[in-house]
Amino acid sequence: MVEVTKIGNKTLVMDGKILSLFRRGSLLRQMYYGGYEDFDGANGGVWKKYINIPIKTIPLSETIYVVKIDSDYVSVYSADGKLKAQAPIASGFWDLVRSDGNDIRAFDHLLNQLYFSLDEFDYENKLATIRVILPKNSEELNIAFGNNFAIESIYKVQNPIPSWATVMYLDIANATLDLASLKSKLESDGISYEILSDVVLPYLREDKSIEYKIYNSAIKFVKPTSDQYTYHTCIVTNESIIVLFSHNFSSPDNSNLFRTLNPYSTQHQIACVTSRVGTFEYGAGTTLGYILDETLDYIYTNSGNANTLRATFLSVLIDDEGYMLQGVTNDYGTGTSESWIQFDISGVGTESVVKAWLRGGAANNYADVFYVDTWYVTVDADVTDKTKTTTTPKMLTRDPAAYGHAAGATIVIIGVGDVNKITYTKQFADQSGYDWCDEVYINKLLPFSKDIATFGTPRIMEF
Repeated sequence: MVEVTKIGNKTLVMDGKILSLFRRGSLLRQMYYGGYEDFDGANGGVWKKYINIPIKTIPLSETIYVVKIDSDYVSVYSADGKLKAQAPIASGFWDLVRSDGNDIRAFDHLLNQLYFSLDEFDYENKLATIRVILPKNSEELNIAFGNNFAIESIYKVQNPIPSWATVMYLDIANATLDLASLKSKLESDGISYEILSDVVLPYLREDKSIEYKIYNSAIKFVKPTSDQYTYHTCIVTNESIIVLFSHNFSSPDNSNLFRTLNPYSTQHQIACVTSRVGTFEYGAGTTLGYILDETLDYIYTNSGNANTLRATFLSVLIDDEGYMLQGVTNDYGTGTSESWIQFDISGVGTESVVKAWLRGGAANNYADVFYVDTWYVTVDADVTDKTKTTTTPKMLTRDPAAYGHAAGATIVIIGVGDVNKITYTKQFADQSGYDWCDEVYINKLLPFSKDIATFGTPRIMEF
């Protein structure tokens, strides 16, 4: 039997276990009592409780948020790691959730199920990380649990992007990519690969905004290049290519923004340079050049001869449109030389800097690497705070033509702001007769996920 009750300008409809609240014919909220049974994979059981996280500022576009649950707290984070909300209510979750996490479901204020990845679930140590794709206009982020009979959800997808991949190159093809053909080529070339299924990956729209798509199939592999120190970790779908990079040399397979071996000599060149996007300038002795084009051309040639339609770099380190500045200087050879790159970020301000990493060194314990206000013998460090002290950060290497001297360094600066307001000056001492390298590469950077919602305090509710 259906019962209808007027409550001011709202109407409450009671239909069995379902309570529906309407205003002017629009559904505001649905609630269930005695447990909720209509999520996928119920398997004859019902969900008893859920974590309710009210949204105070409604997102106007799709975005990603991460719910972390430890032994004490339920915490909500933006994709770039900012804490958005937190409450000490985790014990209520661990008391009811299945030991395999198969009863976890994500849903919005209208009980629409949301796609999520369970990046971590350790029942014994009480640790869970749930990454949720939050649609625009969502008014709540909810996590259901407490169905002992539930089987794994069809809304649970895989997140194939490792934590070290802080920067990504995203390329959208102008035609369908033939994954079977690419797989055959990888096999014939002896390149190991992994077939991925049900993965969530970013997609670049025509308006250059980011959305998230679920792909039934993708191929992941590490592509060697003609340079023995440069590798590219690639994920290829039927319509896109993603190449993963670490900004701080933490990649286990050398898939870093820069080559990673010695702190000086020719092994300091930029490993993500492509002619498809960005502004690139280099000195006379540079030999590596557009090394990423080599990998992109390999994929396109061996998957049906499509090519780039549009492309961008994006990063999990920022939450709005920004910039990526990369520089290499290297003085290694004979004769007195000095190379430097000086960025001018006064147009975006020092507060725009989110991350900066400096890596380099000199031969035989000579302090021939300079950055901002310090001379180094060797350096491999986060220099974000140092970079924020000046609007004109300068990196310099020198060879004073004394025996045993050589110096090389790389810098990457990532921030939020208009890349068109950033300029630079340089002195490249490259000599074409020597294998030196001086490079500068500047790119607009899109956020992997915009942080556009604000949240109320998480709480545990009964269905």
